[in-house]
This record gives sequence, C-alpha cells and structure tokens, in this order.
Amino acid sequence: MGLFGKTPSKDPKEQGHAFISVYSVCTKLSLEELRPIWALIKELKGDVNSIPVMLVGNKCDESTELREVSQIEGQAQATSWSI
Repeated sequence: MGLFGKTPSKDPKEQGHAFISVYSVCTKLSLEELRPIWALIKELKGDVNSIPVMLVGNKCDESTELREVSQIEGQAQATSWSI
C-alpha cells in the first residue's frame, strides 16, 4: 500500500500534476540526463503547456570556476522545452 492506503500507480509520472526538473550547474551531464526524462514527460502528458513545469539550476552559489552550465545555457534549455 502507498500513501493514505492507496495502491501506488505504475508510474508516478503518469499522475503528476506538476514537474520540477533539477540539475547541478557544476555538472553539465546532470542537465543532459534530464533530456530523456523530459521526453518521457511529454510522451506521458501530451500537452505540457497545460501543466506547471520548472527547470531549476542547483548550486548557483558555486564559484564560476566550478560551473559547467552557464545561466544562459540553462535558460536556453528551458526555452527549447518551452518552459
């Protein structure tokens, strides 16, 4: 049994009402790993413009030397996903 005695769904993404995708600005791979997840969300939900979606860059307080993903790159990815 899941939360509140309900049987969990096969895939929690199918029942999601909002999605927050988080990547580390210190690891470009973490942003790249979100691409197939985003594709799956689009496949499962269809019209993603009807649900709240956020792309969040974590560790923004790190020094410039440690950053692998610039703010511009993060914004470009969000724009390409129309979020």
